[in-house]
Amino acid sequence: MNETNKNHQEQLLVEASELRKAVNAAGYRADSGPFLDEVRQERIDDLGACVDAHIGCKSRSFR
Repeated sequence: MNETNKNHQEQLLVEASELRKAVNAAGYRADSGPFLDEVRQERIDDLGACVDAHIGCKSRSFR
């Protein structure tokens, strides 16, 4: 992997981490309760999967 690709991949990982923190923070601000906790976790998981897919797509485009 050349230096440009390595730097880009590192930047994408930082962005993914920041997105995950924002998603988690938004989830914890919502009302609480067993049902809402389950729904919140599903949304967090769904958004995390979207972030992962987005990062993977960007990473592949730079190979």
